[in-house]
Amino acid sequence: MSQPQATGGRDFYRGAGRRFETLGWKLRSYFTPSHIITYWRLARGNGITSVDASRKLVCFDFTDVEIDRETGRYVFILARDFEAAGCLPCFRAHFRFLATMRHKHHKRLLLDGPFRVYGSARELPVSAVAVTLSDHDDPEPATGCHIRVRYDYRWPEKAGEIAMPYFAFPEVYDYMIASAPPDPMASRPWRVFFAGCCEEARYGSSVLPEKFGKMNRVQIIKALHERVGADRIRHIASAADLAVPTGEVSQFVWAGAFERGGYRIPHERWIESMDRAEFFLACPGVEMPLCHNVIEALARGAVPILEHPEYFQPSLEHNENCLVFRGSDELVRMVERAFQMPGPEIQRLRVAAAKYYASHLAPGVFARRLLNLPSSRVELLLNAVRAPRENAKS
Repeated sequence: MSQPQATGGRDFYRGAGRRFETLGWKLRSYFTPSHIITYWRLARGNGITSVDASRKLVCFDFTDVEIDRETGRYVFILARDFEAAGCLPCFRAHFRFLATMRHKHHKRLLLDGPFRVYGSARELPVSAVAVTLSDHDDPEPATGCHIRVRYDYRWPEKAGEIAMPYFAFPEVYDYMIASAPPDPMASRPWRVFFAGCCEEARYGSSVLPEKFGKMNRVQIIKALHERVGADRIRHIASAADLAVPTGEVSQFVWAGAFERGGYRIPHERWIESMDRAEFFLACPGVEMPLCHNVIEALARGAVPILEHPEYFQPSLEHNENCLVFRGSDELVRMVERAFQMPGPEIQRLRVAAAKYYASHLAPGVFARRLLNLPSSRVELLLNAVRAPRENAKS
């Protein structure tokens, strides 16, 4: 009779290895010369843009390396959103937070805007501090509204908890701000548009169907290829394909491929491309339903076709500001409906989509909501959109 194998020792060493790897990630800045130099330059004020002393201050007091996940895009959007609401971002000089400012791809974009670095509350006009965001319970300054950032993968469960909404991609953000508002009444040459890679190894993951009950990106695009017809899909494989011949109308336009190396629309041409679409097929990301491009579609008045309206706060509404499908059969029906929809009905949906964005997602809207909350203590769930939505509160 075979004897059971002793796995305790092996599991212990595996767990220790993972803990050591995590600890190394948290400590590496202390041993990386470029990070050390970045910290000291910022802490001493070198290269910091001069600022308007009359602006309200929003202080970022972060000590946990989790704030740098996703290459710093969450801290980027929080800072820029408060800036759009009229506040000046102030970064407390915690070593690990400042040391990565130039080395996290999206976090370093904040260095191009106005900001201030402070070591303690004594350096700030405390009366000007509107809000302090921190990921610990001893923020400085401890005045005004305190937003306690939490990294749990869950939705709000009690009063005082707020989910962080999803947002435009950081490298598209400034192009969106600089662009003129879209004309929701103008006819557009692309009926349904999607841009994004559909590489099986990444976007064919089982996480979406198993964890969230949603189709993944590969399933969505393959269903359309098979049931709508590849001959009705116009592929954008190069920059030259972005040109639209006069009078041409395309039913479905896709910039992407099922393998690596497909054409990617440059950031500087993304808004221009989205402005050609009546509808946008809002495929999910790699391991979560939301993707940045659905936010950008709403901003440009392109009506989302999606399977996850409940991940917005408040939820998008079918036949009001989006088209909703559940599963492949409804997906095909909604796309066919978009192909055949008359102009006045499209305009109604596009006006509503643009209005939704202006009311809930435009730069500064979320920050003003936080600034106007009656409570002085708020808990912000940064990763709520990465969790299943069942039984969640808006």
